[in-house]
Amino acid sequence: MGTVYAKEHSTMTYGQMDRNSTVTDKKSVNLQEIQARVDKVNVEGLNRTQEDIIKRSVKDLFKVNNFEEVIKEVHRTQVKLESLGCFSNISALIDVSTGPKATSQGYEVTYFVKELKRIKGSVNTVIGRDNEGSLVVGTVAPNVFGRAEKLHCEFSYGSRQTRTFNVGFYKPFILDTLAELNTSVFQNESDWPTSGYRQIDRGTTISLGFPFMQNVRHTLQWEGCWRELNMSTRYVAFDVREESGHTLKSAIKHILTVDTRNTPLMPTFGSLLQCTSEIAGLGGNIRFLKNELLLQHNVEVFPETIIQGSVTGGVMRPLGSQKEIHICDKFFLGGPQSLRGFITRGVGPVADKNFIGGTLYWAGALHLYAPLPFKPGAGGIGDLFRTHLFVNAGNVGSFNIDFSDRRWLHALGEGTRLAYGAGLAIRLGQLARVEINYVIPVLFDKSDGINRGVQFGIGVHFL
Repeated sequence: MGTVYAKEHSTMTYGQMDRNSTVTDKKSVNLQEIQARVDKVNVEGLNRTQEDIIKRSVKDLFKVNNFEEVIKEVHRTQVKLESLGCFSNISALIDVSTGPKATSQGYEVTYFVKELKRIKGSVNTVIGRDNEGSLVVGTVAPNVFGRAEKLHCEFSYGSRQTRTFNVGFYKPFILDTLAELNTSVFQNESDWPTSGYRQIDRGTTISLGFPFMQNVRHTLQWEGCWRELNMSTRYVAFDVREESGHTLKSAIKHILTVDTRNTPLMPTFGSLLQCTSEIAGLGGNIRFLKNELLLQHNVEVFPETIIQGSVTGGVMRPLGSQKEIHICDKFFLGGPQSLRGFITRGVGPVADKNFIGGTLYWAGALHLYAPLPFKPGAGGIGDLFRTHLFVNAGNVGSFNIDFSDRRWLHALGEGTRLAYGAGLAIRLGQLARVEINYVIPVLFDKSDGINRGVQFGIGVHFL
């Protein structure tokens, strides 16, 4: 089969020529009017990958009815094969069908694949929460049992002396729902100087994720975690000291995500809705119910000028015989990624200069993103930069919720923190985002940790 040059509106242009002549005629043909079907699909280069997972990926090729559908489905199937994470290189060839079972309108599709090595190693740097950079050393064993499973092991060391060790296993199900099973064993060490403690988590997680419909995804997760909390200095508040020691948490979490954005880092359109519910107490000595909600919407008001609105909030309460929420589980607010104009965990209840978090919080932000005034041409480095105007507000505390008495609601609004500013937002590929802002806090409490002036933030999730 010769090369096909496809154009928009489902047309192609071809020329009639002989061996010694140039093009003598050109016609426009509607590809939808060319009847076609796929008689055979070949996948060359398979070694340890099992046939059943390949059959699931290519089965839609046998449902096409015309040549336009053949071209589109060949591309979609190639994307499916790439998403398995089994191959380093994939190419496709479409040819007329041959052999005893060939039909007059049949085509044969051949994919040439190269499987990944059994073990890969990597050394890289990543950006974690609250601007912390980490060196990550990892090994991955892809396609372990031939059905796109993945076994990975990572160790990271952060700029704030945090350490993380994680061994995980990923398994996609051979189902139309594209469900995924993830399991991991981990140890995390994190330091929270504004709260006066250092935390070590050791545990395991099992999560099942599956799409419900287009852009909608459910995730069910169980976590068992043994936590150790130690004081970071001798001057830590008594309220924090009495929380020190060991706790055992067993919790189930459900996450509902509806995401229609074109990209998570600097979207230009679309919305995000994320609802998270967690219940702890299925074993261990930690018992609570926690619910969180995140909403974000993006609108392009002028070419490349985006207005983004975000709001988030959460509430939790103890369950059973437990009277108080442990400090490791409480909500905290403040920092370049949650509430600009304040230091990390620099908002809310304080005990002897240590921020101890709360059981109820809310935060909202309104942004205006615009291109640089003298941006280079489209497709250049200027596409990674956006000027940024914003205003954000929020509050966090431990409020006694009583719907028959609305004084708690008045207290939640009365303690609102507010800040506004301007700056530059930079996208680092699809890995992270950097913000350099000049921030002016307007409403704050005298005990809050204020960050007036230039504030630097780097991460993935920003309010």
